[in-house]
This record gives sequence, structure tokens and C-alpha cells, in this order.
Amino acid sequence: MKQGNLLFNRLPTGAWDGWQKKVELVELQLGQIVFDVGDPITHVYFPSTSIISMTHLLSEGESIEIAMVGAEGVLGMSALMGEPKSSVRSLVLKAGGAYRVQASWIKREFEHSHAVMQIMLRFSQTLMMQISQIAACNSHHSLEQRLSRWLMLYADRVKDKHITCTQELIAQTLGVRRERLAKVASALKKQGLIDYSRGAISLVNRDALKRTACECYGAIKKSYD
Repeated sequence: MKQGNLLFNRLPTGAWDGWQKKVELVELQLGQIVFDVGDPITHVYFPSTSIISMTHLLSEGESIEIAMVGAEGVLGMSALMGEPKSSVRSLVLKAGGAYRVQASWIKREFEHSHAVMQIMLRFSQTLMMQISQIAACNSHHSLEQRLSRWLMLYADRVKDKHITCTQELIAQTLGVRRERLAKVASALKKQGLIDYSRGAISLVNRDALKRTACECYGAIKKSYD
């Protein structure tokens, strides 16, 4: 089970022995809201095969993604910093497994274990970098660049060129109308970069798609690497 999440692999063997008794495997469904704005963070989630989108809700009722979390990370970090309620909506982009731990228990581990604190703080720093990079991306780059960046980051997490996600959900995370996203996706398809059918997208030419993506993709990937 330790292999399911990359942060687990960073835990010292002695610490992991104690964690195994507290960790619970759960299955997350596509479109499921793990946390909504204002929800108490009772558990912290470590995705294994699932991917979760952290989205900011706009005043008009729309939302826009500020970060994507997969097997490289953890959801619910703010609970470890003393903030017991979620400030964002966390939506499942890819159905799959995640390990969850009671927030109160892991907060004690965070406070009393130097190794756990270092692991979590390093991820928190990288997550904040992703959030700030995507904020800049949303303000300064074209939808074609943003969609290419999003597809590349998603594909990195599933380690596959096939993405199971509807255009409607992608449009929601990018904060644009579905019709506008469909037009951009069609252009990428005509260029031979992607192909798609209902509920699925394939990266046909990953290298070319990477070149189409803005520099934000490379910056975020480098930070996680």
C-alpha cells in the first residue's frame, strides 16, 4: 500500500509502521466533491490512482482550477497549518483510489515528527508554486496554451496518453464555456496534436503539444520533479 502515493515513499520505515494502522483506502468517483468551500477538513487525502482538482469559486458562481493533485501529493494540507475548513472546492477529475487519514491524527504527527513535517512542508511549497503559476497562466496565456498545459499535467499524473475526462469537466476546471473549449480542442485535433471522442482524449503528438503549452507546464513539472 505504501507504493500508492509518492509522499508515503518518503516516510521513514519506522513512521510508516504507525501510519498503516491509521490509513484507510477509499474510492473516489468522477465529479465527486471531496471538500466544498467552508467544509470542515475531517480527513486528509493522499491520492493513489485518482486525480483531484482544487478549484476557486468565482462570484458569478463559476469556478476555475488553481491546482491539480495526484499520486505525487496530498489534499487537505491547510488542516495541518491550523485552518480546519476548506477555502476551495476539491473535485475529482479522475475516479480512483485515495488513502485518507484523520486530520486530527496527522496534525499531531506533523507537529511531533520532524521527518513528516519536512515532507509536508516541501510538498506545500511546491503546491503553492503550482497555484501561483496557474494564477499567472490564467491571466496571461491563451486558452490553447492553457488547455495544452492542463492536458500535459493530467497525462503526467496518469502516465498515459489517454485521458478519460469530458470536455464539459475540463471547461469547468479552466473556467471557460464548453463551446469555447470545444473550438480550441478542435483546432488542436486538426493540427494532429490530440484526438477525442465522447468522454476521452488522446495525446497523439505529445512533443508538439508540449511545445504548444505555455512555459507554465515546464515550470510546474520542474518544481515537482
